Amino acid sequence: MRRGPLGREPGSVIMRLRPVPVRVLGAGNGPSGPRMQDLSAHFEGCLLGAMLGDSLGSVLENATPGVVEHRHPDAASLLAMAPGAYGSTTEMTLALAESLVAHPEFEGDDFARRLLAHWTASRGYGQGTTLALHRLKAGVAWQEAGAGQSG
Repeated sequence: MRRGPLGREPGSVIMRLRPVPVRVLGAGNGPSGPRMQDLSAHFEGCLLGAMLGDSLGSVLENATPGVVEHRHPDAASLLAMAPGAYGSTTEMTLALAESLVAHPEFEGDDFARRLLAHWTASRGYGQGTTLALHRLKAGVAWQEAGAGQSG
């Protein structure tokens, strides 16, 4: 069975995030300055939480409160709900995470290339984002591709 894009297999984003030393300012710093702390487990949790939220939310995305209440009249039916496929939020988050692992200071051209590489139109991208991705694919600079767009 194929694992998801955030899995623990070699080459996955989560495995490439280890170790992630971060300077922690505030209490607990030694006399020589801020201590370094490995926060990779926190990043892993954030990425997995985003993907889970995207998968669970996809089942009810764009549903009105009335429709949700009709489909799931009580907490038990909501808790029994099976998640759907992950969507555009996961793909864009994955592209950003991969780009930041490769370029911690953010590199817009790299992020744009990764957005295009991960883009699956059927994942539910909004109209403005889809237009921006088409513009990126056509060669418009990342700084301009989404100008005047929303969605």
